Amino acid sequence: MKTHKQDIPDDPPVPLPAAITALRIQKNNPDRVSVFVEEQFLIGISQKSVLEYHLKKGKSIGPGLYDKLLRADFLSKVEAYFLRLLGRRMYSSTELLQKARNKGFESSIATTVIQDFEEKGWIDDYKYAFAFTRDKYKLNKWGPYKIRSALRTKGIPPKLIDKAINSIFVEIDSKDALEQLVIKGKKRFLREENALKRRKKIFDHLLRKGFPSEIIIKHIDYLMGIIER
Repeated sequence: MKTHKQDIPDDPPVPLPAAITALRIQKNNPDRVSVFVEEQFLIGISQKSVLEYHLKKGKSIGPGLYDKLLRADFLSKVEAYFLRLLGRRMYSSTELLQKARNKGFESSIATTVIQDFEEKGWIDDYKYAFAFTRDKYKLNKWGPYKIRSALRTKGIPPKLIDKAINSIFVEIDSKDALEQLVIKGKKRFLREENALKRRKKIFDHLLRKGFPSEIIIKHIDYLMGIIER
């Protein structure tokens, strides 16, 4: 899908420095203000930036202030985009950065917003990893290996992956988890009449679910017994 780059432009549309001649609240978005200099449109910014930079009629805007306003506006747009995403579900910092890049936002601006959100606790890669691990185990019966692989693709640091997986699986009875998976697939496994092939089918299924081979081997005889009850 083609994206439109939203990098900060090099030059303002009006020669600077120039004095502000009007600040007009935008009709379609009351949170934004159009700034005019010498009766010409210069830039659209947030109400927050108007207050932060003490903008008012007659104030001179030079190239330096213009650059600050422009960057603040791009930060505001990325913030709004991230908040919309986070309002739907949790995201890792790497996922959000990739989303911003796909949207065409400058990486340095997206990174600045991500760091700010992390400081505020709105993005937390450990909480994300913990919730992902918990849900994939409880809802999909994934094992630690499969979860670990998935979290790596989402850019979660290895230490946080280990911490999340250990936090969840330390309280889990692996034997019980394997039993639930085998019972769920009992009819399918019983279609294989050859005991050795059935054993391999169960082993392969549990391995794909992300459980360590040594744990599966430890309980495979018990699991075969469940199938044959």
